[in-house]
Amino acid sequence: MQTQAFSLVALSFYLFQISWTSTHLYAAEISINDKVIWSANGKSSMKIIGDSRIIEMEDNVEISQGTMKVKGDFAVIEYLVSTGELQKILVEGQPVHYQQRIGLSNDLASGTSASLSIDKETGDTSTNAISLITLVGNATLQSPSANMQCAAIIYAAELDLIREAEGPCKGELESSKE
Repeated sequence: MQTQAFSLVALSFYLFQISWTSTHLYAAEISINDKVIWSANGKSSMKIIGDSRIIEMEDNVEISQGTMKVKGDFAVIEYLVSTGELQKILVEGQPVHYQQRIGLSNDLASGTSASLSIDKETGDTSTNAISLITLVGNATLQSPSANMQCAAIIYAAELDLIREAEGPCKGELESSKE
């Protein structure tokens, strides 16, 4: 009986390792811990309000983090002062351009919208928290698993997964990942 229980535990651990490895091999090569690099041709400012460090910039804004690159007309980056942790990135433009390498295959996800925000998934305190990319206003997204045009799209790049979309929409979704 004890051998059966041990075998069941070993099998469960093995299956967990396989599913974790396959998920993370496909995941986007971005980490919320990667440095955020930014530049702008126009006005820039930095201020602290409470525990938030807020950086605002305008005119030909470019932001990158890991393999993600975003371009727009205006941006706000918010960090926690106490921890230095990135809280949010907001970019507006006509349009905002988003691009990111997905997984080890070098597939690209790209999109455009009137505004784009990047937030950590609410309630996830792990070091591998999911970054939710929200495209709003004439949003388009092309990824290895989807090609969509909607009023708004929420995309989890680490999973190559469209979490939500609001219409009107048109597009296509891949029925299965290989």
